[in-house]
Amino acid sequence: MFVEPEILEALDEEQKQILFIKMREEQVKRWKAYEEEYERQNPVPKKRSDNSRGVQWLTGSDGEVWGWVMGEHKDDLSVEELIEKQELEQARQLAEREMLESIHEDENTLKQQLSRMGVLSLNYPNRVGCGVIIVLLHQPKFSILKNFLLMFIDTDELVKRQSEIFEMIKEKRQKILKEAEGEAERANREWEEQERKAREAEAQIRRIAQKAREQHRQQSLRTSTSILPALKDTNAASLREAIKNLPRPPKPKSRQAIVDWFRVEELSRGTGYDPKTNLPAPWFHGIISREKADELLKNKPSGSFLVRISERIWGYTVSYVVGDGTTKHFLIERIPEGYQFLGTNQVVHRHLFDLITYHETAPITMKGNEILKWAVGQVSSPPDYAELLLDSKTLKQRSNTLPSLLYRRI
Repeated sequence: MFVEPEILEALDEEQKQILFIKMREEQVKRWKAYEEEYERQNPVPKKRSDNSRGVQWLTGSDGEVWGWVMGEHKDDLSVEELIEKQELEQARQLAEREMLESIHEDENTLKQQLSRMGVLSLNYPNRVGCGVIIVLLHQPKFSILKNFLLMFIDTDELVKRQSEIFEMIKEKRQKILKEAEGEAERANREWEEQERKAREAEAQIRRIAQKAREQHRQQSLRTSTSILPALKDTNAASLREAIKNLPRPPKPKSRQAIVDWFRVEELSRGTGYDPKTNLPAPWFHGIISREKADELLKNKPSGSFLVRISERIWGYTVSYVVGDGTTKHFLIERIPEGYQFLGTNQVVHRHLFDLITYHETAPITMKGNEILKWAVGQVSSPPDYAELLLDSKTLKQRSNTLPSLLYRRI
């Protein structure tokens, strides 16, 4: 797909992006059609592997996949029962430990008492009567001693202590569960608050995006209808062909028709005049040719410009000097809402003077960055717009100010 360079030059960046998207869609469409046609003509046989691997599920007597869910069997304990069983065992172990520690404390106390009585200083290693002393001085291993001492523990006391410890463990677990539930509720409230803020932010973004789309749509509707339909023409092979198929805008039949149009429709709106001085604007020119505009702008610095009445459309042309000394020409379309550049998504201005003032700071196109800096006025007397104005007094005042308006910074 190919687009003529001069056609691309007439488009702004947004229209170029739309054109590139359309071209890319067409390329993808053609590529898919080519791939489908190629696969239809050259089918690829599917490879079959004899050593293919697979997974075979174990099935039960009913033919379904066998599975086991904990807690569903009649002999399975529930989670609460498992926790309670574990806590009972933990309570029993703690109770036994406390009872054993109590016995050891009594044993140490007995040792101290016997030591004060001098019994431990007697040397009776083989006497049966000193069996208690032998047990105290020659202690067996802990496991044997533990089992031996458990024989002297009161079972009722052990069960009572186990119940007390179990209740404490149960209360502690309930407290932890309650704190966990509170923490979960707090985290849930924070999450809901974050979700609410996220939804509000998302809704705000959607509103902004919708507003931007609406503004873009309205601005696109206000732009010239001479080029945008060509971008939507899907039947044309190229943009150039689409532009050729467009109906041409009405062209003035003669120079006198342009003069009559300006006098009847534009002069009453103050077009071409400076509202501050009520005199013709320093950049305003009459019906002059493109060659004449190039001659007036010759050797002028970048940013110099003039506005002339167009011979091609019912509107105007801004002739502008770029950095390399060449001249660009931008058509200004006259529409019911006001004035705008032809074929661009520019802002519509109520008056021509407002459009020129706006582009003293805002570029005409983002690519070219054309800022209107220096107005190039008249170089002859009477001025080239003499045939357009009906007031001879205005013409005389304008002619007297020609030297100061020949080259003026706005």
